[in-house]
Order: sequence, then structure tokens, then C-alpha cells
Amino acid sequence: MKKYLVISIIALLFVFITKENKAIDLQSYFYFATFYTPTEGPYVETYLAVIGNSVVYKKNSNNKYQASLEVTMLFKQDGEIKKYNKYNLYSDEIDDTTFKSSFIDQQRILLPNGIYNYEMTIVDKNTTEKKEFKMHDIIAVSYNNLDLDISGIQLVEFYKKSEKESILTKSGLDLSPYVATFYPENVNKITFYTEIYNSNKESGTDSSLLFKYYIENANNLKSTTLIGSKKQKKAEVNVLFAEIPIVDLVSGNYNLVVQVINKENIVLKSKKVFFQRSNKKAQVVELNELYKQSVNNTFVVFYTNEDTLKEYIKSTWPIANSSERQFATDMLKNSSLEAQQKFFYNFWVSRNADYPENAWIQYKEKVAYVQRKYKTLIKKGYESDRGRVYLQYGPPSSIVDVPHEPIAYPYEIWHYYAIKDKTNKKFVFYNPDIAGNDYPLLHSDMTGEIITRNWEDFVYKRIDVNLNNNSNNPRNSWGSHTQDNFK
Repeated sequence: MKKYLVISIIALLFVFITKENKAIDLQSYFYFATFYTPTEGPYVETYLAVIGNSVVYKKNSNNKYQASLEVTMLFKQDGEIKKYNKYNLYSDEIDDTTFKSSFIDQQRILLPNGIYNYEMTIVDKNTTEKKEFKMHDIIAVSYNNLDLDISGIQLVEFYKKSEKESILTKSGLDLSPYVATFYPENVNKITFYTEIYNSNKESGTDSSLLFKYYIENANNLKSTTLIGSKKQKKAEVNVLFAEIPIVDLVSGNYNLVVQVINKENIVLKSKKVFFQRSNKKAQVVELNELYKQSVNNTFVVFYTNEDTLKEYIKSTWPIANSSERQFATDMLKNSSLEAQQKFFYNFWVSRNADYPENAWIQYKEKVAYVQRKYKTLIKKGYESDRGRVYLQYGPPSSIVDVPHEPIAYPYEIWHYYAIKDKTNKKFVFYNPDIAGNDYPLLHSDMTGEIITRNWEDFVYKRIDVNLNNNSNNPRNSWGSHTQDNFK
């Protein structure tokens, strides 16, 4: 199937500048959502954005320039291919190549219930110089015609009333996907589409259900203003299409949350999707309200040493959101001990309103652990990358520690079986100084973390300082075990 559509927002998000005559590798961004139809069953919708100036445009028979890609999608279970989709993807035709807009592709693929290892490969057909773009993900599908459920959440860039049925059409609207989980300053709202299944089979005498949606930060703290709801009659398929203004949403990591709630205010089902916001213009005003509350008779009144309290506040940075960090940074420069006590107390109240002191004590024990384990000569344990990841996500399910591989810098691979609603996430740390205890984070497939697709090349720079940093190919030298260790 040949699909192409120019979008403006991706072009604004990602601009790649390269040296003259130096080719850059194919750049692409991917997102997916799963859905269900009573007639055909479950399916997955894939959304792909290709960065225009990362591909080669060639003149065609119309004397216009066009990019041509070959996309291969594999859905595997236990190493066996269960679904296969291969197609050509073309950009819009353009008159010249001064400005190459990014373009997107959307596919719908029927997929039986199950957990799939998804693999995608993109090849630029107009050149042999660029390396293939490859990516992997886990796609879980589980729907039926009996149980209340929520589809995936499709992020939308723009929409219009459908005049002719197409792959972009849902519920009478043509929805152009927003193929990113990053919202820059120039985007002032989040638009999304999701479906609720089998609400008519939910027990209870009420004929309607409430569909609630809101934004929470990555620490699961719900916003009191970025929230909305719609009440609908129970049906086999309900549609929730809504927008949330984010003009005043400060920079940070967030979740968009959708909930199904009955008349007893019980949450029957919920789903969330992660996104990042960059918005330097937004003023941090919410935390100013903290100073109106008294902290008398709370545990923080015993923290009277200002240096100690400042250190406690700094130790919370791995789990603080961006607005809390900025507020604390400004406050620690010249605020009073009482102001610091109020901030510290409310920081833990926002995470455990009933037992804030217990929440702090439990976290403090983890801070002490990473201090013993990951401190360096110039960094506290919580300031190190390994310490930060441990505090932010908890202890990993397993650690592969490789201090003496013959041709590599010392490195560690941390594997998390689950992080909140994410599964099978890995973190790669390495020690390019060889000596010491500082292992910077090199690569992770966790949303919001650094991505270094050629991370193995950096690990093997111990023996080959001339390795190409744009390489996507793993090193296959004698003694290399990174691929086996990362699996």
C-alpha cells in the first residue's frame, strides 16, 4: 500500500544539520495504537514519520523530486513470524530539494490477540549509502466482545470531517496522526482519539458511564486544571475524541490518562500514554501555593540544619518533575529554612498524602544505598546515572556486569521486566575512563531516556577510536558479547 502525507509539525520538531558532503542516516519516528472492531476483531494501527532531509530525493518522470522507501514490518512470537507487511512508501513530489518536508505513513493490520515482538526495517531505495533504519518494540493485543476495555490512545495533529472513507477515517473524521510523544512550545493543545468497548455489558442500573481524561506528571500526580470528562450512554463501542489545552503546561514528563467511571465514582478501566513537554515560557506558579500552608507539628520541623535539609532536597531530584526541580533550584539560592521545610514537606505530601514521612524514610534508605554503591570522587550517588535510574525506576530485575571484556570498556546492562505500564526495558551504562566508578548512561529503550542506536560502537572505542559514530552496525569482533547480553 502506498501512502504519503506531508505534515508540518514533525518538520518543526526535528531539524538535522550536517557538515557539507556528509550524509546522515535515515531518521524516522514510530508510534502505534491497538483497536478492536466487533466485525473483524483486533488490529494495530502503526504511525510512521520520516524526516525529509534524512532521505534521498530523485527526479522522476514528472521532473519532480520524490523520496522512495521500502518498509518491512514483522510481528513475531517465539521467533516465528506471525504477520508480515512489506510495502513501498513515497514522499510528496516537490519541485526542488531546498526544503524537504517530513512525511508520514499509517497502516492498519489485523492482529489476533497475543504479545508480539515487532520489528521494522526501512530502506532508502534511492541510495545504497544510507544505512537501514531498524527498530524493535513489544505490541500486546488483548480484546474480546465481552469485557469492558479501552483501545490504544491515538495522538492527533489535525483533523477534519471526512468526505471520503480512507485509512485516516474514524467515526466520520479524518485524523492525521501526531507521530511523536514530544510537544514543543509552539504546540498549545493535545488532541487525542480513543475507543471504549463493551460498556453496554457492564453491570449496573445506570444507563451511562463517565469517560474522564486528564494529564498527570510522570510521578502520577494528577493536574487539577488539565482535566475533562464526557458522559455517554453505554454502547458496544463508545468514542472519546477530545482536546486538552497545554499552553501553561511547564516542561516535563507527563501521562495522558483516560478513565471509565461509574456513578459510584469507581474507576472501572483506565489507560495512559506518555509524552514530554518543552515549554520555557510557562511560569511555575503552582508551587507558590505551598508557602501558604503551615508545617507546624510535621516531621520537617525537626530538620533545623539548613545544609542537611538542602542536601535532602537535592537528593529528591531523580524523582522530581521539571517544575519542582526549577522551583527548588531557585529557592535553594536564597530562601529561608522555613521555606525549604515547606517545600520538602509538600513534596512528600504530594506523593503520599496520608504518610508523607514514611514515603521520605523509604526513599532516604534508597538514597543511602545508591550513595554506597554508585558514588564517585566528584558525584553523590543520586547524582550518578546509575543512582538516578535506580531511584527513579527502582531496582532492576537483572544486571549484566561486564568489567573485563577484552575489547570493550567496562559496561553494565540493566533489565527491567516492568516499569509502571512499560515492559522489557533496558539501560546500558559504560565506563569510558576505565578507572573509577562513574558509568554514564549510554543508551536505553525506555521512553524519555537517551537513545544511542550505535551504542556498541562507543563501548568498543576502547580498541578502535576511529569508529564511525553514525554506524548502526554492531561490532562483531572477537570477544564481543554485547548483543547476547542485551537480549
